[in-house]
Amino acid sequence: NKIRPFISLIMNIGLIVVLIFGAYRVANGYTKVGQILALITYFTLILNSTASLTRIFIRMSRAGASAGRIVEVLKLETTIVDGNKPLEINPSLPHLEFDNVTFSYHGKESHLENISFKLSRGQTLGIIGATGSGKTTIINLIMRFYDPQQGTIKVFGEDIKTLKRDELRRHIGLVLQNDSVFSDTIHENISFSRPHVDLNQVKLAKEIAQADFIDQMPEQYDHEIAQRGTNISGGQRQRLLIARAVASNPELLILDDASSALDYQTDKNLRFAIAKHLKNTTKIIVAQRISSIKDADLILVIDNGRIINQGTHDELAKSSEIYQILVKHQLGEGLA
Repeated sequence: NKIRPFISLIMNIGLIVVLIFGAYRVANGYTKVGQILALITYFTLILNSTASLTRIFIRMSRAGASAGRIVEVLKLETTIVDGNKPLEINPSLPHLEFDNVTFSYHGKESHLENISFKLSRGQTLGIIGATGSGKTTIINLIMRFYDPQQGTIKVFGEDIKTLKRDELRRHIGLVLQNDSVFSDTIHENISFSRPHVDLNQVKLAKEIAQADFIDQMPEQYDHEIAQRGTNISGGQRQRLLIARAVASNPELLILDDASSALDYQTDKNLRFAIAKHLKNTTKIIVAQRISSIKDADLILVIDNGRIINQGTHDELAKSSEIYQILVKHQLGEGLA
């Protein structure tokens, strides 16, 4: 970008020189006007080709630098050692348990400190807090993108470090706020190339996710979604992502600010449908809106990586100052 003005300046100076030289030659009878016009045309073609060649070299340089960074990432050795214990889900054991978990991304300042909570099968956990408070970091640890420096995480009654990551993640439905849809049909976006997810499951997932807009599409489940979902709205994209997550009836469903683009009524209907159809699924809802988590069995109020308060909505509304402030300022809470 910095070199383009310089190239443009050189081209324009060269063209001015040709025009002045041509005007002098024509005025003195040395050259015909047609010859000068031809010279200007050829000169312009040469300059444009030179500029294109320069742009190609610039792009090649950028591509080389990017490729170098990709190679560096591929050469990085993971610090996470995959477990080898077969996953056996025991309904009588807690589905998710954090025991004094402390974690830091760079081994310095703690992003989570002494986090402890326990969820039984089918329960719902709500997590609320300011941006950067550590909510998504809890999700990253559950997915085992990282391992905590201290404490223990148990999933389905097993120490998460003893389980194979791919097998663990097959039992988790995850929706992040900025997840992407694919350039494919609605059916493929929901089934996500999982052969065991048939059309009936896709339709049920649509019903749970409140994705009724699919019925209005010209080809319904065969309707093509553009790259990054540019031909659908933000709320429609989020509902497609939620449908994808629930289609396989996961043991653990994680919604990380996944309904932020939905109106209050649709969000309420979504929570009701999830509770109705996924009774045995353990749910984790990370949200900024009180209305999205008020019905949870347990709510964590997170601030600076710590659990400030935890309890039900009614308990926190009485005992937690931060939670009381959130309830007071979120006037839409009464719509939930």
